[in-house]
Amino acid sequence: MSSIQKVKRISSKLASLIQRIREVYDTIATQIALISSPVFSICANALRQEGFRVLNNQMIDFPGSGRQREFRNKLSATLRRIGESPSALF
Repeated sequence: MSSIQKVKRISSKLASLIQRIREVYDTIATQIALISSPVFSICANALRQEGFRVLNNQMIDFPGSGRQREFRNKLSATLRRIGESPSALF
């Protein structure tokens, strides 16, 4: 799928994503880490505006296609910032 197709698809499903998160999780307590550039760029502000706690302030690389090190580093930094130990994940 091309980047443009990904952006269109994610954008078209954003409202249903927000509704699904509300159905499954408590809005105030839910902590969300967004993985991949299109997901972060489309969803981060929208989820924050809806009251969800998006943990990462920058895009966390998708761990495929050779981006595993960047994924681990950025996710680990995000977890440490909120007081969690990333060692259980890696």
